[in-house]
Amino acid sequence: MDNFRNLKDLDIAALESLVREYPWFASARQELMEKMWAKGKEHFDMQIGKCSAFLQNRQRLYLLTLEPEQEDD
Repeated sequence: MDNFRNLKDLDIAALESLVREYPWFASARQELMEKMWAKGKEHFDMQIGKCSAFLQNRQRLYLLTLEPEQEDD
């Protein structure tokens, strides 16, 4: 357990790698979608179908889309 890392500390590339290796890891997919939403809608739209197929409850993704997009400064 010494190698434990918080998912929120991972960047998009690391999360993408993680879900490629462990496609059923729903928490990693959720975090990936949240980071993609913050980056911009076009990034989010590319992954939404793949992510929703692995999540038990898609309501969190829906609620995420109700939040305003964050703009990069």
